[in-house]
Amino acid sequence: MSIEEDFYKILGVFPSASQAEIQRRYRYLAMQHHPDLHQGCRKAEALFKKIQAAYATLSNPEGRALYDRSREEATLRAALQKGWGFGSFVDEVPPRHIRPLTPPLAAIRNGAKNTRQTVDVGSVLSIWV
Repeated sequence: MSIEEDFYKILGVFPSASQAEIQRRYRYLAMQHHPDLHQGCRKAEALFKKIQAAYATLSNPEGRALYDRSREEATLRAALQKGWGFGSFVDEVPPRHIRPLTPPLAAIRNGAKNTRQTVDVGSVLSIWV
């Protein structure tokens, strides 16, 4: 379910509103924007259809729960795409199971040169992103 418009904003209620509040607000808005009162006005007709769709979703408890979940997922997805949250921080921190690429202490004591190893980290980080 893609969230194009916020049904709570359309009805003018908070997400924590009760079913009675949603029904009361729907009836008020439906009477104000009914197409019979505004004959020939396409904007009123389009707004009335949005109000009906919002009420149809929010009045059903299962539909409302599904809408709330998809709304949260869409918000999180948008936040991660913009770089909010811990996205940039997590990209810089290596996972716990990856050891730092420092040479073994015994090899340094024995005078070994070029003890550093190179590892392609791109494939590992793509799993965590």
